[in-house]
Amino acid sequence: ISGNDSTDSNVVALSNNQNAGLDDYNKGVALIKLKKYEEAITYFNEAIKLDPNNGLYWNYKGFALYLLKKYVEAITCYDEAIKLDPSKNLYKINKKMALWLRWSRLTTYLGIFFIIFFFIGILFFIPFFFRPAKAILFDFGIGFMIQVLLRQGRKFRDK
Repeated sequence: ISGNDSTDSNVVALSNNQNAGLDDYNKGVALIKLKKYEEAITYFNEAIKLDPNNGLYWNYKGFALYLLKKYVEAITCYDEAIKLDPSKNLYKINKKMALWLRWSRLTTYLGIFFIIFFFIGILFFIPFFFRPAKAILFDFGIGFMIQVLLRQGRKFRDK
């Protein structure tokens, strides 16, 4: 009879342990709805400590990190969720979204860099492109003035 009592108490302790993880998970989800993502992550971490083999906890921790724009950390959490439960397509979709935003953010920064580089290049190099035209006009102007002065000098000399 005592063996049955100890087995029953182990079952109760195990279910309380799972409920504790579920309670922390539920608190984390509620905090996400309140846009308190940092606090939500702490609750998801607690849930993961209590039940590290639950892919849902890892997924929601990744989602909170995703909302904080911490895409690399979110991808790590999604990888763990996919490893624990590969049949869940939601985890794979979330990972793809985080990957896409991570790369689109990087390409946005690269795009801004190239636009700035392009305009700086135009500002610095356009004067060099127009320099030959200016030089030609300058040379023509000086040449014309020299010719006028020489003619005037000849007229003055010939008088």
